[in-house]
Amino acid sequence: MVQSRRGSTYSKNAVVEIFGLLWEETDYQHGLTIPQIRQRLIERHAEASDPGYQAPSERTIREQLKWLSNPVNTVLGRPIHKVDADECAREGITDYTPGWYMSAYLTIAEMRLLIDSLMLSRINDDMLDELSEKIAHIAGGHNLLPRKLGHIEAFGHYNTDFLHTIEGLDRAIEQGWCVDFEYCDYDVEGNLIPRRYDDGTVRHYALDPYRTIYKTGKYYVIGHIRGSTGLIAFITDRIRNLRVLEHVAQEIELEQWQEDGTLRPASDTTPEALQQMDILKRSHRNGVSTERFGVLDPVRFMRERPYMTTGEAVPVTMVIRANMLTNLYEWFDKPRILDTREDNYLVQVMSPELAMLWWTAQYSDSRSIYIIEPRSLRNKLYDVGRFLTESYGTATGPSHQEMSDSAAVLTKRLPRSS
Repeated sequence: MVQSRRGSTYSKNAVVEIFGLLWEETDYQHGLTIPQIRQRLIERHAEASDPGYQAPSERTIREQLKWLSNPVNTVLGRPIHKVDADECAREGITDYTPGWYMSAYLTIAEMRLLIDSLMLSRINDDMLDELSEKIAHIAGGHNLLPRKLGHIEAFGHYNTDFLHTIEGLDRAIEQGWCVDFEYCDYDVEGNLIPRRYDDGTVRHYALDPYRTIYKTGKYYVIGHIRGSTGLIAFITDRIRNLRVLEHVAQEIELEQWQEDGTLRPASDTTPEALQQMDILKRSHRNGVSTERFGVLDPVRFMRERPYMTTGEAVPVTMVIRANMLTNLYEWFDKPRILDTREDNYLVQVMSPELAMLWWTAQYSDSRSIYIIEPRSLRNKLYDVGRFLTESYGTATGPSHQEMSDSAAVLTKRLPRSS
């Protein structure tokens, strides 16, 4: 709120004060009339120990509201309107108050979503509270600032470099620069300890960062380690002492990666090759896969994986029972239902084998998943199962055989790969 000098208020100050008042104390159900606006301005200055304050006249307030309500003069994307009694009645709102209001920058639902997302970050209690209050303040509105947001408890172990890391990564991604950092693991006491080489020196990573994104409750940065030929993901909470290497261009730019996460051959980037690919795409709109020719989309790349592993995604065919359908659609972006038989579904998803191994093991107690192919994934599951059996004893049951029988019937309808 802008305070006037003692004993004087000008129209140019009044419009800012009115704007601030409507931002913080109104919404589409709760307005302030012109006399109420004047009274609230007086009360605000009294609370700020400004006894000589001279409030603007109601005429001045009316003129400023007219100016603010003109769409041409909308400030910070926050239009000014009058409370619509008919709209409130249609929505069943009976406690509305007439007058002028400012459209909320964030709805209560949007504000809650942003604030609750802070729970995923490993930052300390004070910073969590401060960021929550900032979000509520930016949102504005009659009910937002006094609203009981509740205290968010911080993780027991957090990284004090977290916000510095995010700021540096964002800057490097925007500029197309490289970053250097230490990457940590937790010791037995729960403290972050930087990784070291065999000779004891701290290991540093030089990364071309492409995108930060949340996945399964963790905040990752996906990028490329300089000198390597593959993608990699780091958990940002475990990054320390990040430095933006200003004006050090990325060794491999995002556009050089294909949609499936593999590096585009140099021959594909020549003008002639690009022209030929455009011709193919126009001539065979349904016959040329763009998966290996389009540019990598880091968000889609991560959604394709139930867990954040950067290995190549391969087709995985399996049989699941009806009780796994919800889990299927919650974990995979675009699963394909190939066939059904009673309560069994023949399904195909795209996933790295390691991520699929973890996902299958996670729901193994349901006895509702049967992997058909690839064979290499079946072998890995067998090795894990043998280890668990040797560790915990043997248990058998009819469910696995039933799933195997269903899989045998359904796979007869699968086209065989050449």
